[in-house]
Amino acid sequence: MASSNILLTCAVFGTIYFCRLFLMLQPFPVELKGRWKKLQELAII
Repeated sequence: MASSNILLTCAVFGTIYFCRLFLMLQPFPVELKGRWKKLQELAII
């Protein structure tokens, strides 16, 4: 039971982290290479 709670907690915090990062990078131009690199890096994880 404890391992499922840990897994759920990690999934929730990972989703929150990804959403916050995506929203922070949103205002920058699409052509920005660093933004796409970071999004691809996170997509792999």
